[in-house]
Amino acid sequence: MPAHPTRTAVLVLLSAIVVAGSAGCRSRGDVASVPGSAQFIHMQAVKDLRNQNFENAITRLEALEARYPFSEEAKQGQLDLLYAYYKNREAESAIDQADQFIRENPTHPRTDYAYYIKGLVYFEGGASFFERLFRADISKRPPQEARQSFQSFQTLVQRFPKSPYAADARQPQIGSEAEPPPGLVRGGLPVHLVG
Repeated sequence: MPAHPTRTAVLVLLSAIVVAGSAGCRSRGDVASVPGSAQFIHMQAVKDLRNQNFENAITRLEALEARYPFSEEAKQGQLDLLYAYYKNREAESAIDQADQFIRENPTHPRTDYAYYIKGLVYFEGGASFFERLFRADISKRPPQEARQSFQSFQTLVQRFPKSPYAADARQPQIGSEAEPPPGLVRGGLPVHLVG
């Protein structure tokens, strides 16, 4: 006896949700499996970032933060982790990392960078997987990401008017290619990663 079409559609949709949910729960590896000192782990993570191996960089940077939370490398690693999440298209993790960095380091000289990347992440916020799958009209969605992007950029411009990111944050078409402005990037990496 053939299955009812509605029941089949529901089973397919539930299967897709389970698969999508389990993909989001992947483990990046055990912190103990990343050997070395804080300096070594950070150096390897930066090498991974330069090679655009964002998964490995994230694993190392998360281990660095867990194992050496009060080291200078861990503080720099927080910014590097923010960048790695952003480049790996992990929007929620990038935003959480930016918020954590801003909250824990309000006077750090690179807090402007955290606001900038947070603004870019919100600016790029588009259709979700399911919205694309079902061809939902995202123009009918409340413009929450646009507001949050504007707020991040506005905070950046107001608190850090001399920041190298402020000029880009003032532009109406911010992050047209979703990359930091020229001059702030060398070899595809933010200046703080180059040296």
